[in-house]
Amino acid sequence: MDGCNFDLGGTQLTALPSGALWWADMSALIVSDLHLGRSQRIARLGGGLLPPYEVADTLLRLDQDIAAARPRLVICLGDTFDDAQAANLAPDHALWLTRLMAGRRWVWIEGNHDPGPLYVGGEHRAELTLPPLTFRHIAQSGALAEVSGHGLFGVVAGEVGTEGEEEEDGHDVAEDDGLGVAEVELDGDPEVVEEAFHVRWRD
Repeated sequence: MDGCNFDLGGTQLTALPSGALWWADMSALIVSDLHLGRSQRIARLGGGLLPPYEVADTLLRLDQDIAAARPRLVICLGDTFDDAQAANLAPDHALWLTRLMAGRRWVWIEGNHDPGPLYVGGEHRAELTLPPLTFRHIAQSGALAEVSGHGLFGVVAGEVGTEGEEEEDGHDVAEDDGLGVAEVELDGDPEVVEEAFHVRWRD
């Protein structure tokens, strides 16, 4: 798989141009914060009416990564749906997701937007440990070899300096507009990582 290779906890991961991670040793594709149904939720809560295209666009990007990688395992790191009601996808989108899930292990990590089991197939977990890595939605302070989501890309327990805005917990913050896996511990060139993830560092 083309992308930016880096070592985490003694295993090699690849940051894909879409923002997903590829773990070749486990044949695993990791994505985060897809927020399917965002326009539906905003409209339901009385917000502005947005073009309802984001579900199809996001599923297409996911479909393309799955077609290229042919993973045996897909891990969604939470906030896959913008809220629990958004998990009730339109029939054509639900069928599309079902087709993507067919024939492989699929793990949903609960997020702050979609906590608890949803009425979709696959496994539902608060977090998942596949040594040497642990997958969860929100990073835990002091955790090592962790891959987490929550909509931000940063460095956890790494030594990479960036030009990004710094949160109170010391994580450097950037925006992600792909299938972004948010936070990984890595040691590498931040410019290479930025290019691989198609992120835009905040001013």
